Amino acid sequence: MGLFSSSGVPIADYDKLKEANETLQNNNTALHHRIEELENELHSNAKQSIKSTADSLMEMQNEHLRLNLVDIQGNMAESVSASKQSLSNTTSLVESISDISKKTNNVVATLDGLNELSNTSMHTVHGLAE
Repeated sequence: MGLFSSSGVPIADYDKLKEANETLQNNNTALHHRIEELENELHSNAKQSIKSTADSLMEMQNEHLRLNLVDIQGNMAESVSASKQSLSNTTSLVESISDISKKTNNVVATLDGLNELSNTSMHTVHGLAE
């Protein structure tokens, strides 16, 4: 059994301790690298989480906007259809009023003719009575 220098520690024990120390240092280095990897992953996940929250908000707003635009489009189509129907009814009403006006003019002309005939008849009767 040999001694390591003058400290009185046997070389076999020294080698075991040195090997254990190197193993612990390697494990320590590996753990430090793993901690760095996990911190980077955590930081990346936090950024992704923030990004995904913003993306979720934008997607929700886009969905609401799309639904509102579809509602507006439907309302506009309904309004245009009602306006076309109203215009058709108005055109029909104008045509009816024009037809009634023509018929009224015919009735007035007929009544004027009858009034003139009545006046003539009255003068004739009056003339015969005298």
